[in-house]
Amino acid sequence: MHRPRETRAGTPPATSPTSTLDQGLRLHQSGRLTGARQTYLELLRTDPVNADAWHLLGVIALQLGEPGTAVSLIAKAIEFDAHQPVYFNNLGNALFEQRKLEDAAALYRHAIGLQPDYAEAIYNLGNTLQILEQYDAALNCYREAVGFKPNYTDALYSTARLYQARGDYTAAASWYRRLLKVDPDYSAANLHLGRLLFLDNRLQEAQQHYKRYKQAGIAATPQATTTDHLVLELSAVKNWCARSGSRYECVRPETEQEVAAPRFYDPPPAPVPASRGVLHELYLAQLSRASVIGWSDVVLAGDGSVALYDMATRNPDDAIEAEHRPAHYVSPTRVLLDGLRAGGTAFDRGVLIAGRGRDSYAHWLIDFLPRLWILNQFPEYDDWPLLIDAGLHSQQVESLQHLNHRRRPLVVLGSETRYEVEQLVLVSDLSCMRRQSFRPFARPSGHEVTVSPDALAYLRAAFAIGAADRPGSRCLYVSRRRQTKFRRLQNEAELEQLFVSHGFEVVYPELLSHAEQVTLFSEARIIAGAAGSNMINTVFSPRGAKILMLAQWNAGLNYYFFPHLAALCGQQLTYVLGAVAQRHAYHYQHDFTVDPVRVTRALEDMLDACEDEQQ
Repeated sequence: MHRPRETRAGTPPATSPTSTLDQGLRLHQSGRLTGARQTYLELLRTDPVNADAWHLLGVIALQLGEPGTAVSLIAKAIEFDAHQPVYFNNLGNALFEQRKLEDAAALYRHAIGLQPDYAEAIYNLGNTLQILEQYDAALNCYREAVGFKPNYTDALYSTARLYQARGDYTAAASWYRRLLKVDPDYSAANLHLGRLLFLDNRLQEAQQHYKRYKQAGIAATPQATTTDHLVLELSAVKNWCARSGSRYECVRPETEQEVAAPRFYDPPPAPVPASRGVLHELYLAQLSRASVIGWSDVVLAGDGSVALYDMATRNPDDAIEAEHRPAHYVSPTRVLLDGLRAGGTAFDRGVLIAGRGRDSYAHWLIDFLPRLWILNQFPEYDDWPLLIDAGLHSQQVESLQHLNHRRRPLVVLGSETRYEVEQLVLVSDLSCMRRQSFRPFARPSGHEVTVSPDALAYLRAAFAIGAADRPGSRCLYVSRRRQTKFRRLQNEAELEQLFVSHGFEVVYPELLSHAEQVTLFSEARIIAGAAGSNMINTVFSPRGAKILMLAQWNAGLNYYFFPHLAALCGQQLTYVLGAVAQRHAYHYQHDFTVDPVRVTRALEDMLDACEDEQQ
């Protein structure tokens, strides 16, 4: 989705410009914003009711990232002339930047009322409605904008992207093609059309569009070792081992798990019923003459002719979700790699403890660390080096070293860098936890939340050292206040005081060593906090612990994962749902608030239940 389309200084003002205004416009058009601003201010000293000057000052403020200033300046222009649709469009843009989306939508509608064929305002309204999750209305806006302005490339692109997000790949491809007839070098359209063609196994045509994408100069991975990309056969590790005669050891066969319906303190707006999930087979494999890539799950085998990538082969829905550099295109049978850096180092042997999600603490704890549980079952690898990603947090390295009883050497892999390994050991993920879907219409299920009970038992035994079986006594509130980019609990300061008044400690796990985090959570009786990776530490909490989780409501969010994790650890989790307070581009990033009265009631009920259990 694009940012709002501004009617900038290049568009003639509504009134005939004075010579001073004309001078300011020339400066503005050439990007000399400071000079333009001074010229507009000079004009206002002699003509303080010049609406165009006020408006253009507001446009400069918007261009400089000062939406609050832009609001007051453009509002002043409207005070002097309330009949110019461009003023209302740009005022809407300023409010959009402040995430006052309903107000922005009202202003765009007002601009359209003044000028029904105002394609930019219609497009901007579509962007706003998309973030408000009114997808059908947004799509109608994009199509209407194209109807008034057939060569409107951004509206064509947004139409295609929304069809793609809905899973209507045929319609999406049609709109991308229509756009590329207008602008053959529209980079993002070439990228995404190529992706859809790749999924449809139209490899040659897909690569042509990918090349156009690269030629546009905004390829996602610069400094590639070669200007050419690679299209490789895609295989599951197990299948490749069978073909090549490589070692493959099944540690646990594929299993099904019951996923109970989450507990909500108040009924959610829509049912979240019980589900079932499949946990894939757990394995260890050993490959000869393979290549690994830092920060990536993709492993190259067969002298670099085959890409091994379990995530994209297990579930067809994951193929479109799984792209992460250097895997730019992924289908169930092929992968397009680009942007690999030369490693310069070859290793005789190594065990891969690296890959996607390495920057997510939840993935690290659930999928990466327990690989040592599998590895330790094969003593022949006791002295093999562990290949890990560069850029791990100190707590991650600390946790790995705690489990590294064999004192295996650690070898650091640079991001998106290829390394040759003569003998490579691969260990499967221990969950089916996926990265959050970017598709607004995707609906979660139990398949995405299955976790190996063996992995959890291993972690609890290795870190909690038996404490997890003793009742806890501490009450913890896990704060996200230091994490300020998105998914903010906007009234968290108020809620922290509420929990403190009930005897809770406010904790910030990211400021603690891993050992301190484990100790803290292993002594907890009740853990409360907003949904997020910090709450994954509850795997170290005692059986019988109670968890009060604060979250926004959205039908596209997965409410199964944390309750299922708690159930596997013998704990009980209850959600208290709040309302969206500020929307971001993706629904799972929205900021939210939770009613303190409802939190108090849920907390007091939980405290009463704990007291009853102790008696």
